[in-house]
Amino acid sequence: MITFLPFGLMFWGAYTVTWVVRAAVHRWHLEWRALCAHHALFLYALWMVDAALFPIPLHGVPSWPEIDMSPWETLRSALNVRTGVWQIFARSLAQFVPLGVALPALYASMRRLSLVLMVSFFAGAALQVAGLIISARIGIPYRLFEVDDILFNCVGAAIGFGLWRAQALIRVPRPTSATLEEMGDMPRGERGTWSLGSKAKSP
Repeated sequence: MITFLPFGLMFWGAYTVTWVVRAAVHRWHLEWRALCAHHALFLYALWMVDAALFPIPLHGVPSWPEIDMSPWETLRSALNVRTGVWQIFARSLAQFVPLGVALPALYASMRRLSLVLMVSFFAGAALQVAGLIISARIGIPYRLFEVDDILFNCVGAAIGFGLWRAQALIRVPRPTSATLEEMGDMPRGERGTWSLGSKAKSP
């Protein structure tokens, strides 16, 4: 049986070395909060690969890989709690919620739902295809190719994007120190009406 630990350590080490070299080039003048956030996203991606593809068995009954192309078939079974399929449904959703939150939070260019759904679709499809290829290579269908997993991944990413969007909407802007100082220095009659976080006086 092949586990992900040695591969994960190798990729994590290479990623860490890349960031160390980048920090040295910039003379360690980096935003460490962003560095930690990107590092957490990379570790999350490694965890996703581990959960979706590993461990890989080396012995089993040879057969053709199984493919289920019926959309939303798992959802019908998930409505019946006794079947236990709801656990697969919940796991597929929960696995991609962090991705839906992290992409718009870290990258300004990804602050559109359509782009987040596109990335989550291709990421979920890549994991499913990788499992199918490995199954065909070892001759053991250890992973089932299900189109529902990809759809549930996209729904989970959409939920994550909704959480990020809600957090961005409820964030209240605060006045900057420079704005407050300028308001304090002005005569009372000339202050007018000021909006929080803005230095421009409204008419």
